[in-house]
Amino acid sequence: MSFECRALAHVYHIHGSFHEETYERAIELEHAASRWHGYAQLMQANADSLSPAQSRLGADRRLGSSLPLGAPLPSSRSELQVFASMRFRADGPNRPGGEVGALASALSRYGVTLRVVDSTPVGTSITMEVFRVMEGCHAFVAFGTKDYGEETMNPAATDKEVAFWQGVVQRAHSPATRPLVLIRMLPFDEEFDHLPARLLFGTNALALGPWTPGSPMPNELLPAVLKAIDGALVPTSLPV
Repeated sequence: MSFECRALAHVYHIHGSFHEETYERAIELEHAASRWHGYAQLMQANADSLSPAQSRLGADRRLGSSLPLGAPLPSSRSELQVFASMRFRADGPNRPGGEVGALASALSRYGVTLRVVDSTPVGTSITMEVFRVMEGCHAFVAFGTKDYGEETMNPAATDKEVAFWQGVVQRAHSPATRPLVLIRMLPFDEEFDHLPARLLFGTNALALGPWTPGSPMPNELLPAVLKAIDGALVPTSLPV
């Protein structure tokens, strides 16, 4: 499929109709992803002679200087920006004193910023702001409530956020350096209401929890989130 066809498919997935600004940006991202794919193929010839850490260090540093998409590759947790994906409801994880605030506070003690897009400056499209912020983040955390992944008319609904992260951000970088972290917020004997969430949480190895709404954060959840998002860091040392 051509760059133009993939870009059009992306635009219609986000907006449901043609949108010139998003189309032009999608074309740029398609070309960027193609350049990175070609570069990765050239580097593969040398990869077998390097240790895994050495190979990843070289690729990540070059990637940071060659792709227009996303924030610079961080070298410490204090530089990490993490996108928070959730269903916004009065009784949802975004409520005052809710799970999003609890995780944001816990991560901030390690210098990590959890980005929540719930408002924009006057005259700014919240849809564009959501995807702009995502492009600048190093990791994605999904707060998987029972209604997560519903295919609504909102062009920045949770199912579209996941699609953008996997299809654009991770494709331009890699799943290892742009991790997707899933927090299950319902018991294991309950099922998600919507197919996108059932598919996502049923096949992803980074599904953490359960952390049911209204309960304290599980003790093991914060270390697991930190371990997962550390994949976005540039390695600072190599094994002997």
